[in-house]
Amino acid sequence: MSSYYSEPKKQFFVYPLKYINALFQKWQLEILPIIGLYICAISTFISTSFFNIGFFIIICGLLINYRFFFRYIRFTIPLICIFCIIFIIIRTYLASFHNPSISNLMWERSFDWIRLFIFFFFALPIIKDPKRGYIVFFLALLSLIFGNLYFFYENGLIEYLRGARFGGYVGKPIANSFYSSVALTGMIVYFPELIKKNRSKPIYLSLLSLASFFCLAILISSIVLSSSRGPLVGLIIVLPPLIIYQAYKNINVIFRHLFFYIFFVLTIIGVLSIHFSSFSFPLKNRIYKTFHEVKDVYKHGTYNSSRNNVSIRIQMWQFGFQKWTEQPFIGFGPGTTEKLITQTKIQKLKHTSGKPYDHLHNYYIMNIVSFGIVGLILFSSVFFIIFINAIKLFNKNTENRNDNLFIICSFVLIILYSLTDFRHLNHDWRFFWIIISGVGYSFIFSQKKKMLL
Repeated sequence: MSSYYSEPKKQFFVYPLKYINALFQKWQLEILPIIGLYICAISTFISTSFFNIGFFIIICGLLINYRFFFRYIRFTIPLICIFCIIFIIIRTYLASFHNPSISNLMWERSFDWIRLFIFFFFALPIIKDPKRGYIVFFLALLSLIFGNLYFFYENGLIEYLRGARFGGYVGKPIANSFYSSVALTGMIVYFPELIKKNRSKPIYLSLLSLASFFCLAILISSIVLSSSRGPLVGLIIVLPPLIIYQAYKNINVIFRHLFFYIFFVLTIIGVLSIHFSSFSFPLKNRIYKTFHEVKDVYKHGTYNSSRNNVSIRIQMWQFGFQKWTEQPFIGFGPGTTEKLITQTKIQKLKHTSGKPYDHLHNYYIMNIVSFGIVGLILFSSVFFIIFINAIKLFNKNTENRNDNLFIICSFVLIILYSLTDFRHLNHDWRFFWIIISGVGYSFIFSQKKKMLL
């Protein structure tokens, strides 16, 4: 009798427990990282705290699934990121003995560098389903648009039309202009695909197009009102070939939905016309000023010319290259730039307030000064493995060509932006880099898993 009734009782108690356990594991392994993923995306340009909370949720969810995590980090990109982190820690530890007075600053900067190489945590939930990458891009775009709209509303658009430089949520005109440039490039890449996929739904297509035109107007206004020249140079180099390629590849879609594309062009022309006819056009004045500064440096030389943005940057780059020759292999360590500048007699390397600059307005020079040629090669290998494989897949793969095209355009903009500025250790750049590199890496990984990634 007991053996007859024991089996049903066992099934009655065990099977529901197994179901609950399986449901809980699925929530931990799947839903938890996805929640963190989307929290990061929607808070990219509007909340630092929520982004950090979201990233912490991602890491917790992934570490619970330790088998998948340890299987994943054996690929090339995660391994290189781990080697970079180890190299940063060792270099900071050794350099802190030579600079005990700034050891706290050096470890703080090293932690900022390390956080740039943990983007592969962000890629893990997207690798399981690449469609999540599109949701992340969409939420990040909404975050940028809402952040810019909030500051337009708070300070008033007229104030910016009169000459005030617009910096958005991050409060930095150059950085906000760069993020808007990347978003604008993404809209040009994906807009024909949105039209193509929704052409059978006229009402939905119309609403989607209106929303796209509105976002387009906000992004162009953010770029123009920032009066930033560096991101504008990147757009001038990237946009013409991109527009020509998109027009050539989507010529049939353009003729079938000519109205939407005409309105797309008219939106751009209308927004630019409003800014050109505004009370003052500070971007134009800054461009003219740059030409005069270049002419002044060319005529009188770098050291004899007046103090301006061009002469300061050139002297920074010359100073950084000279310092690199003193420590060519492993550099001086992170956080040593200010101390190196205080030891020089070049007055232009000091701010008008008398304090030394904390960076040299060039990512590549900052990299070799801090970590030498070893650090530059090691850090750049992460970037260029993703970039080169995106180019290879773009030439071979037609199904995901837009994804690869957006990665290529974004990385080209990053390369050009890094020539004249160094914001890579700030929280806003870290959030942007984690999203663009994490989603880009997951797209490439999902397309060709057998590659050395």
